[in-house]
Amino acid sequence: MANNGLSSKFSGSWEEAELIIKEVRAESAADIEAGKALLEALGRCKRNRNLANLARLAQAFRFWQERRVAKNWPLYSEKVSQVRTWALKEAEVAFRKNFKSKAAQSRWEVRCVGSEPLEFKVGPFAVRPQFASGTFSLAYARVLLADNLPLDSDLLFRTLEEQTALFNNNGYKTPLAEGVLAESEQGQELFCREMFDDIWTAYKIMLRCRRKGVGDRVPLHDIWAVLAVLRQNREFTENGSASAFKEYSRAQFCWDIVRLRRCGGLQRRGLRLNLSTATIGTTKNKEQVFWLDDGVGSGQYYLSLWFQNKE
Repeated sequence: MANNGLSSKFSGSWEEAELIIKEVRAESAADIEAGKALLEALGRCKRNRNLANLARLAQAFRFWQERRVAKNWPLYSEKVSQVRTWALKEAEVAFRKNFKSKAAQSRWEVRCVGSEPLEFKVGPFAVRPQFASGTFSLAYARVLLADNLPLDSDLLFRTLEEQTALFNNNGYKTPLAEGVLAESEQGQELFCREMFDDIWTAYKIMLRCRRKGVGDRVPLHDIWAVLAVLRQNREFTENGSASAFKEYSRAQFCWDIVRLRRCGGLQRRGLRLNLSTATIGTTKNKEQVFWLDDGVGSGQYYLSLWFQNKE
């Protein structure tokens, strides 16, 4: 029968957690290797409760509970569940502390925007830590960019920098000249000119298709589709090979629109580009609307755009 000590409430300490798992492992037919890995993870946390060890512990718990075949599991499950919940809470506390410290050393503004599930806004990006798996996900413009990355603050901020550079550099149709940085004045001017002109071209193409005139609205989804073709290189336009097609992602499109707006590029050569927000009804179809960040940690969905003459 189960050890009577298992029936008492778990008070919350690494020593007690270790004892409970040892007792449960001895009284059950749980996988030997999985139980050993869990005890080792608990031992590491007992010695050093850093984020990496806590993330490994979360993974070890999941691995062990998935593989256990306990003789009297109902007698043990409540106590093990208490230990697991406590350990995950410890992981969250450690993550928040470490994350806050790393954020203070970085250029990123961080805000907690959700608790169930836990979500942080880091600049324009959304970060969701998953303590049960010891991982995090990264999204931009409500589009998932990466998932199941190891829950490590250094990796997280490094990923943000890499993704920002990728978005900025991929926003050009013409490669930047050697030595010109995407965020430089010259780089910004080239981006604004190319992006504005391409959107204007895409807009005119769709107006002809719809037999409309300047000033009429065109869905952003259609503009995105035309831009994806306009931004292809010569290899694709000459050969039409599917393998030569360069993807122009939804997230990249949203990033480019926001960047164009941020650097004051919505008006050129007597033309002004206007964006139309989505209604509650139109946001139900997420394929047709695009989330554009407002630069202060929030944003909204947009449905269409139109041009008007300013001269």
